Amino acid sequence: MKIIKNNHLSLILLVVFSLTHMLQAGLDGRSFFMPRPQGINLAHEMTGWHSFINRCDTKKVYGAFTVTPAYNQSYKSEYIANALFGTNTLQISGSQVMSMNGDATRGSCDLLADYFGLSSQFQSSVQLDPSIKNTSCDFAAYTGFHDWYIKVHAPLVWTQWNLGLSEAITSTHNNTIANYPANYMGTGVVAPGANSFIEAMRGNTRFGDMQEPLRYGKICGNQHKAGLADIETVLGWNFVNRINGFFGMNLRMIIPTGNRPNSEYLFEPIVGNGKHWGAGLGISGRARLWEKDGEQEFSFFGELNGTHLFNSKQTRSFDYEKNGFFSRYMLLKEFDASGNYAGKLVPAINRTTFECSVRSALQVDFAAMFAYTYKNFVFDLGYNAWFRTKEQIKLSCCQSLTPFGIKGVQDTSPLPTPGNNTQSTATIYGILYADRNDPRYIDQNSPVYAGYIEPSSAASTSMLSNKFFTYFGYNAVIDSKRIDPFVGIGIEIEFEGYNDNSTVYLSNTTMSQWGIWIKGGFGF
Repeated sequence: MKIIKNNHLSLILLVVFSLTHMLQAGLDGRSFFMPRPQGINLAHEMTGWHSFINRCDTKKVYGAFTVTPAYNQSYKSEYIANALFGTNTLQISGSQVMSMNGDATRGSCDLLADYFGLSSQFQSSVQLDPSIKNTSCDFAAYTGFHDWYIKVHAPLVWTQWNLGLSEAITSTHNNTIANYPANYMGTGVVAPGANSFIEAMRGNTRFGDMQEPLRYGKICGNQHKAGLADIETVLGWNFVNRINGFFGMNLRMIIPTGNRPNSEYLFEPIVGNGKHWGAGLGISGRARLWEKDGEQEFSFFGELNGTHLFNSKQTRSFDYEKNGFFSRYMLLKEFDASGNYAGKLVPAINRTTFECSVRSALQVDFAAMFAYTYKNFVFDLGYNAWFRTKEQIKLSCCQSLTPFGIKGVQDTSPLPTPGNNTQSTATIYGILYADRNDPRYIDQNSPVYAGYIEPSSAASTSMLSNKFFTYFGYNAVIDSKRIDPFVGIGIEIEFEGYNDNSTVYLSNTTMSQWGIWIKGGFGF
């Protein structure tokens, strides 16, 4: 068994903490986060223009066009952090931290600093404050004839995602930059590649035999994306369509025009729904509850849409099934054709990131709204629930690679033999035990390789959110023209659907957000 050999107390204490890891659950989370798509928003879709659509008072072609600029921003950042890490605070410490001053100071859920190119004596606390901001402009058009209608909307989106990392380094400056022990990360003494966890996660770190920096799962401040989110088209038929209300059904199709996830960044910005084609059904209706003098009206509106999201080819990063959470950030040893260590270390995530097929069985968007009109003024108040089932992931063919094994805390260059020691049971926390029959490596060309990968580690869980919204607007009726303009302003607040202040379900975590929008357009 090979480990940092110049400190026997370090070895003993690491054994103790290894046993602790076996008895205590660690962190949990996913490598991918996919919130509600920007284009799925019944609050924006239903408000304001209901006087101009679903009409029964004309036999001519009629319709409406709207432009809806909006701003949305997440809050309660701990929910997003929990989805990715199971916590909003990460503790980072090196394998020798436990021996400082003779005290066992490594926490049982500390991420092992050594894996990230940080000193074995490094120690820090990282706070996460994730945020997602969306600025959008939704263009929508509606055309009706008798009881049939076609509706299309397409939002332009600029989205900004930031994990909001801040780090407090608690080790001394000298210990922070202390070299690795001889032969631990390469031949002889090797200097660490980074001085902070934030620096290490930017993807430029090199040290010793580790000369292939992160290609995936990087964290690098603000990341943004702009584009046309999914185009949604609707063909509807109101088989009940009267002055006092309507009821009908529709066929829906989502045309993906946003970006496809590529996993270069851990918290990557997504425009749209991840390149999923979608198809489904919807029902909608209105009932006029009260009317007075042709100037006042109080109505109830309801809409329920269900959509199946078809397979989408995406690139996701996976953990190892037996090594648990964040094992994608451990170090691997590559071996040559003779089964000897080839003198190369690589981040596991560079070898566990694959193209895969992703689908979601059902996405549901429901809204109930009360609308009050007084002459030309409109006031809407409603509730919206959004739900999406968990993602199903099917791995594509794995890329070709020579055999490799998990390094763990084993040496790379013990003399006089090559550093063939592996640690197949290692975790991101640094469990001790080396393999008895070295090397124990995984051949990615082998058909059993997929059995080592945990698909759910990269799959978005089921999501549920609840939203309340309100809108106030003015509809101008111009008798001398066929075009009647309208404009209004709305606000919304969306709540996490599974969790509250006292409970956190890591397997079901959504995004809470608030938003404001202006909706303007005209009916004809």
